[in-house]
Amino acid sequence: MKNKSSLASAALLFVLLTFILSLFDLDTFLLKIPEFNQLETGDGTISFNLTPLSRGSSLMLNDKGKSIELNCWITSVGMKDCVASEDKNQLKGKKAKAWWYEARINGFFTENRLLQLEVDGKLVIDYLDQRSKYIKSKEAYIYVWPMFFCVAVFFYFVVRLSNNYRNKCST
Repeated sequence: MKNKSSLASAALLFVLLTFILSLFDLDTFLLKIPEFNQLETGDGTISFNLTPLSRGSSLMLNDKGKSIELNCWITSVGMKDCVASEDKNQLKGKKAKAWWYEARINGFFTENRLLQLEVDGKLVIDYLDQRSKYIKSKEAYIYVWPMFFCVAVFFYFVVRLSNNYRNKCST
């Protein structure tokens, strides 16, 4: 009897774990990009911030002691970088204007997602191109954790039903 309940407990733990991991895919699934006129804007000097334990670096806009952190990823498997590594030195320290929106990441947190960047009056990142890139990433994304969650729920119910059946047969 103990073996049956430990298998059910393990199955339930697997369900909970895959549910939590599924939240990482939620932000990609619910991705909605606002229209250009609904974006936040800001001006400042460009710098880059390499974040520990993450892939890539954030683009920072610094103005009058305030900093705005901007990222360009939509999935937990993507890169944060908004510009290519070889272009960072050319952009660092230059005045820029950015357009972004506050995006939900990993189910619980938010960050500023860059959609357009203008440096010295020249468009470096275009809204329509960036929007298209985000939509293509969403469409190509494979929702692995939600699939595991569905399998885990199915497995849990199979274990529970088989335990109930065995209990009825043994009485």
